[in-house]
Amino acid sequence: MLTANKLQYMSNADKLNVSSQLLDRGIMSINDVREIWNLPPVDGGDARIIRGEYWNADEKINEERIDKNA
Repeated sequence: MLTANKLQYMSNADKLNVSSQLLDRGIMSINDVREIWNLPPVDGGDARIIRGEYWNADEKINEERIDKNA
């Protein structure tokens, strides 16, 4: 059985846009993105990452409450 990731048929610019947007939001793993670019998986590449400037608002509020009470 032959299969292919449909994203592999996009233009390079579209692939870059999709892979960067979905990777930094934790929707795709590093290995998922590598598959789009026809690259082999890497060790630890199944982890999902989220950009640092995104925060859970509830967690931030709780952190601020803890800091004020300290």
